[in-house]
Amino acid sequence: GSIIFILGSLFALIDLTSVKLIYISIIVKGTGNALISATVFALLADTIEYGEWKTNVRTEGLVYSAGNFGLKIGIGLGTAIVGWLLAFSNYNGSSKIQTNTAINAINILFIWLPMILSGVQIILLKFYKLDKIYPNIISDLENRKI
Repeated sequence: GSIIFILGSLFALIDLTSVKLIYISIIVKGTGNALISATVFALLADTIEYGEWKTNVRTEGLVYSAGNFGLKIGIGLGTAIVGWLLAFSNYNGSSKIQTNTAINAINILFIWLPMILSGVQIILLKFYKLDKIYPNIISDLENRKI
C-alpha cells in the first residue's frame, strides 16, 4: 500500500500543472491508502493474539479502542498541521492567485510529506517481526485451550 501511495505521489511530480495527472495521482494514492487502512486493523488483530500469548489476558476492547483513539488523534493533528502550514505560508483561500510560498506549502503537503511518511512506514514495517512467529503463537494459544 505504501509503495502504491508513493507511486501516486510521483505521478503528480511529472507535471504539477496537469489536472489529469493530479487526478491520476489522487486515484493511485487513494488505492494505496485503502490498502494501508485495511492492513492497520489486521495488524491490531495480530497484536491481540500476541498480547494473549505473552500475558494470558485477551484485550480486544482495549486494543481496538486505543487504535481508534490514536486514529482520531492522528486525524486531528494532521488537520491542524495542514492548517498551520498553510497559515504560515500566507495561503489566502479567497485569493485566485497564491504566493509561491503558499504553492510550495501545498506541494509539500500534497506530495512530499505524504511520500516521506509512506517511506517511513515501509522502513518501520521492516522491523515488524510478529508475522514470522504468528503461526507459532496461534498454535500455542490453541494448545492452551485443550
